Amino acid sequence: MAVSKALIASILISILVFHLVEADQLVNFYQSSKTSYDCGAACSARCQLSSRPNLCRRACGTCCARCSCVPPCTSRNRDVCPCYATMTTRESLSNNLLSLQAMAISKKLIAPILISLLLLHLAESYQKVITTMVESPSPSPSPPQKIDCDDACDARCQLSSRPNLCKRACGTCCARCDCVPPGTSGNYDVCPCYANMTTHGGRHKCP
Repeated sequence: MAVSKALIASILISILVFHLVEADQLVNFYQSSKTSYDCGAACSARCQLSSRPNLCRRACGTCCARCSCVPPCTSRNRDVCPCYATMTTRESLSNNLLSLQAMAISKKLIAPILISLLLLHLAESYQKVITTMVESPSPSPSPPQKIDCDDACDARCQLSSRPNLCKRACGTCCARCDCVPPGTSGNYDVCPCYANMTTHGGRHKCP
């Protein structure tokens, strides 16, 4: 789950960065494109049939400086340059530019906030995963398997001259130590508890 959230966060961050770059490019293009168009020649062509050419060229030059385009021919064709066609006063154009810049600034402010929220959410999810892993109870170890004292003592005492007495003593030792040495004699090092049990008289108790 944490990996999928990290992938989603990376995608969202990439989208935000793309929009920021797009907004910056739009503002930069709007500001830099003012000087990339030959307004003098375009306005001279536009105003060549005007009854007041100087006034026409001055107004055309202002619009061209803001829009970086002038409709072709001496009249109409305004659909070629929507910015030129929709300009009314200096105030309205300034408002358009301010709106464009405000949009870019707002995107720059929103992006860090969203990124911070995403990182906070990812940190909380990671913390929950770690807490769950720490608090989840570990599987309890399985209890040691008890030895079958009857079978072990039968094998231990199969060569004894007194098998019943041998099995009774072996059974007592097996119940205390939970082990019986292999074979019919010796091998006490395998089961020190069995080997060290003694009778009240100090003799070995276990056969």
